[in-house]
Amino acid sequence: MSTSVSPSLRSEYFMLVNQQAETFIAAALDHPWSQLFLPDIMSATPEYAALVNAAKAKGLQVLVRDVAKSYAVRLQENSFDNYLKHIGSNTRLKLFNKRKKLYAIGDISQQNLWPDLDGFIRILNEFHLQRWDKPCYQGRNLKQIITFLQRIADVGGKPDLSVIYCNGKPISVVLDLYYRQRIYNIQSGYVEKFQDGISLGTLHLGMQIEKAFTTDAIYYDFMAGNGKNSNYKQSLATHHAHFSSLMLVRNPLLKSLYYMNDFLQRMKAPRESL
Repeated sequence: MSTSVSPSLRSEYFMLVNQQAETFIAAALDHPWSQLFLPDIMSATPEYAALVNAAKAKGLQVLVRDVAKSYAVRLQENSFDNYLKHIGSNTRLKLFNKRKKLYAIGDISQQNLWPDLDGFIRILNEFHLQRWDKPCYQGRNLKQIITFLQRIADVGGKPDLSVIYCNGKPISVVLDLYYRQRIYNIQSGYVEKFQDGISLGTLHLGMQIEKAFTTDAIYYDFMAGNGKNSNYKQSLATHHAHFSSLMLVRNPLLKSLYYMNDFLQRMKAPRESL
């Protein structure tokens, strides 16, 4: 789980596996806690409603602490050519049509570095230092992503540490993970201002999406979040899903404090909009 203490993979698609909401809440209440955070539950589902109702039935305060939208490309019953026809012309230009310009620059090659995690993360961190002034993975979240990928590979996951090289030099990286007929786009990085007219990150995603159409995956999942300058995921996606993160509050004092805080926020909102 991604937390403020150790930010890493976002905990999307939280769900109860082979367990009823009432059973989950009852089991949770057997342990001592004041508040319980449940991240990124798909909100337009019967399971979400059942979880909220079960929590309220046990006297817990249910607070929505975050909402988000996740984006994906449906692969089954579709083709890459058909997908390209149904995205915007400007998006199609960045995603696919500019490949010819990229290949004209030099010797372009693409490679999956798995299982060389150290080599891949070193390249990714260099790109993130250039773009964000800090590495993507270091310390606790570095250990977390390495452990996660190694363990999920042991149970059938297929990490794709994709690197594009130009004349032998890495210029773009994408970290994808295939697991149970879904490909998750986890992270990316690329050379800033590589060449005018070429969006390296989007071109690389286009190659990954095209490759995804050759697999048995149902979706290529961009997951939640926006880009640095625009919500590029929305322009690339064919489908989306809504998430809500819930806080279940058990402690009576905390319940009162949350109620007071929310009341004050509602009182402030109209004044700020004037």
